[in-house]
Amino acid sequence: MGKITWSDVRKITANLFKSVLRGDIVLKLDRFLPHIIVTMVLCIVCIYASLKIDETMVAREKNRRVLEETKICYSQKVCKLAEMRQVNNVVELLAEEGIEVSMPQKPATIIKKK
Repeated sequence: MGKITWSDVRKITANLFKSVLRGDIVLKLDRFLPHIIVTMVLCIVCIYASLKIDETMVAREKNRRVLEETKICYSQKVCKLAEMRQVNNVVELLAEEGIEVSMPQKPATIIKKK
């Protein structure tokens, strides 16, 4: 086998490019055409499945965040309810003793020490 020159490489590349543009490459690869088509279909299916998996994961993450926010709101409401029950119990006990107490109208003031 002889030495390969740059002119040979250019000729081979030009011939290959021309055969691709004319469609002759498909005729030369007639035996492999079904395999090429199956490979292309499998690649398309893999890409489609990957996109759907990513879409599902994004939706799942969004739902997880919403669920977490809902749990936080639920916990806050439970705490407020428990707090209200305690205040009501204290008010009821004081009312039974004859002491009239109500919720303050203004918030408490803080006295700073010097």
